[in-house]
Amino acid sequence: VWLNNAATPSAGADVKAFSFDIIPSSMIENIIIYKSPAAELPADFSGGFVKITTRNLPELNGFFISYGTGINENTTGREFYKPLNGRTDWLGFDNGSRALPSDMPAHLNDYELATNPAVRERITMLGRELNNNWSPVRASAYPDQKFLAGLNRIFKTGNTTIGNVTAVTYSLSNSSEEIQNTDYSIYDYSTDKPSYLNQFVDNHYSNSARVAVMNNTSISLGSNSKLELRNLFNQAGTSRYIIRSGREWYNNGRYIRSEELRYLSRSIYTGQLAGEHNFSEGKTRVDWILGYASSNKKEPDTKRYRYLRDEVDEDRYMLLFSDQADLSSQSRMWINLKENTLSAMVNFTKQLGSGEFQPEIKVGVYFENKDRSFHARNFGYAKGSPESTFGQTYLPVDQIFTDSNINLTTGIRLTEVTALSDSYTAGNNQISGYISARIPVGSRINIYAGLRAEKNRQTLSSYKQASSVRVNVDRDTINLFPSANLTYNFSEKSLVRAAYGMTINRPEFREIA
Repeated sequence: VWLNNAATPSAGADVKAFSFDIIPSSMIENIIIYKSPAAELPADFSGGFVKITTRNLPELNGFFISYGTGINENTTGREFYKPLNGRTDWLGFDNGSRALPSDMPAHLNDYELATNPAVRERITMLGRELNNNWSPVRASAYPDQKFLAGLNRIFKTGNTTIGNVTAVTYSLSNSSEEIQNTDYSIYDYSTDKPSYLNQFVDNHYSNSARVAVMNNTSISLGSNSKLELRNLFNQAGTSRYIIRSGREWYNNGRYIRSEELRYLSRSIYTGQLAGEHNFSEGKTRVDWILGYASSNKKEPDTKRYRYLRDEVDEDRYMLLFSDQADLSSQSRMWINLKENTLSAMVNFTKQLGSGEFQPEIKVGVYFENKDRSFHARNFGYAKGSPESTFGQTYLPVDQIFTDSNINLTTGIRLTEVTALSDSYTAGNNQISGYISARIPVGSRINIYAGLRAEKNRQTLSSYKQASSVRVNVDRDTINLFPSANLTYNFSEKSLVRAAYGMTINRPEFREIA
């Protein structure tokens, strides 16, 4: 997806994914979907290429406002659970209540392996400083809310026209669903049924808030030149609670009850400065664009824990702690991903010939530089010492992770299991150029053909799993991408088209990592 002829940041860390709902529908000028390759389009797509253009030159001055509400029959008015809110969750970002303590070392092993008892005791203080709200808040789900306000302004002085479009949107929604989650093993021919690995029922509860601000300005200098500045910022946050119950058949069919409390926020900004200039009565056109995009994804303090049903007393569930952290029993995770993209493009279009035969030639260059940093930290809990009374406990979770129980003697201690391979830095640098021509043959046949060349370099730096061995990936390639499009017009309403093109599907950073 390109937004206003510039690259957009992905809404996900693992795949190319643009969240189309961050743009108010009333602010969209047009959406063009290309199903066939063309020389002026980037070659890194397979299914299709989407161009979105937002409005920036209103027809009239005005102010608009709208409000909407919605009801989800499976959620609204029903019992709802969510993690304890931070003060700014309703704006789509965490206020720091889920952050790691400011005095947390680069790795908790710095204290774990200390021989000085006073230094090691800092583990206890850090464990108590963390946000230890492990239970969800029970509530009733309210109807979804959506608000939009905008302002259009247009000014004319002489041959100059200045237009501005500003819009602010806000939405708040709840959703809940029950998911049957079953994993199967090999087929059991004696019973004529597949064998179970896991058999779970997951209940998901999600609360989402989104704020989007768009501000576009256009300056038209007569009929020959135009300048545009477009800005879009989107902030979205989702608070999620999952409770799972069922059986782990690969573990002798034991019954489990596990829970997850998670908060995810994403910040996305895209900005473009563009210009279009016409010469020779419109037969020569130069257009250019400078773009910047940034994306920041945060998952502060995802908590997970798993209770096992007692084999004797089937009404009781226990939480286990061992001498070393067992992330399948209880864990906490912090994730931070940052991505920045700089792009620039210049296109030159020249119309040749005269009369009915007017072929068109187009050349252009494109530059893009993207960098990403990904960092994850994983923590668990273990017995404070061999003498700890917390080998197994039947206490509710909100009575386990209390200050008095976090100690290095009779209680539990915070441990870190973050590996060097849990973080990576990556970059993608691309320089490309193309040449294409549109050639009419008579009044019915139109040929459009071109060639694109792309020099792409992908780099990634991390470590092998469970080691300190450095891994440096460097994929430096040069590719040529031909394309051709032939149309034959039977009439104004019908035509036949034949197209050829070559594209490439390069790996995402996550795939390399």
